[in-house]
Amino acid sequence: MGVEHKTSWAYEKLYAILDTRYRSGKPLIVTTNKPITELRKHLAIVDIRTGEIDHSERIYDRLLEMCPLKEIKGEGWRQQKSQINKAAAYEKLGLQEEN
Repeated sequence: MGVEHKTSWAYEKLYAILDTRYRSGKPLIVTTNKPITELRKHLAIVDIRTGEIDHSERIYDRLLEMCPLKEIKGEGWRQQKSQINKAAAYEKLGLQEEN
């Protein structure tokens, strides 16, 4: 969450998903690569009629009510996978890995 395209359609769908889960009382788990401190500014809603951005923070507030926010820091899996792929490529080519 927080890296989707900033279109009115994307905001509308995101809010619809959150609101549906909220109203049904179903659990919600959200992941993002944005720091919690930056997430608020990435979750605005665009009015589909006027195109104006609504900074009322409806999505962020709904998330706060529905989910405890927990930041987990660490190396991303893409960086880990990159190191594995690099080592495998060097091994297949019979080269010594650079440091």
